[in-house]
Amino acid sequence: RFIEADGVNNFLKIMSTFEDSAKFQRQASWAILTLAASDETSKAFAMNGGDSAVINAMLKHRDDSGVQQFGSWALCNMALSGEDMLRKIKKKGAVEVCKMALEVHGDNPEVVRQLKQALSVFSPGIGSSSDGPVLSLLNDTNNSNSKSQMKGTNNPSKGSPGNQRDLSTKSKGDPLGNTRATFQSLSLRRK
Repeated sequence: RFIEADGVNNFLKIMSTFEDSAKFQRQASWAILTLAASDETSKAFAMNGGDSAVINAMLKHRDDSGVQQFGSWALCNMALSGEDMLRKIKKKGAVEVCKMALEVHGDNPEVVRQLKQALSVFSPGIGSSSDGPVLSLLNDTNNSNSKSQMKGTNNPSKGSPGNQRDLSTKSKGDPLGNTRATFQSLSLRRK
């Protein structure tokens, strides 16, 4: 219903109207990441500029940890809807904006963990020691969490991740191979 009612375009217009509000952008990024938990809605957001809106929010509000955490998560969910979306989102600058967020929020384990998840989708293998000092954070922070499903809350103001696609699960017949996530016990995804 959301897509048929032009919800994506209306949502993105409102997001654009309040682009100067970090709080609004944080909450909007949270909303997109939850709405983008289905492939259909993910594609609708990405095809209508949701990827650009999130990247712009992350660039405009570099110092807001919530915008960075939820924005990278939303981009990740959109990218997981198919190889074409992954290429589109990478071309828009998702990798670079996530690297920028690592420079600013490298001391925040929740944000780093989410950026690590997103970068592993955008560029599998990123974070090796040859990637430089900023990306070495990917290896140094919460290494034990890289293959486990994230836990959290449904309250974006708390700064903790909630339900997320499990990035460690390989799905048969999946065009993205190891990086493609499947949903395990998620209440967000509805068919």
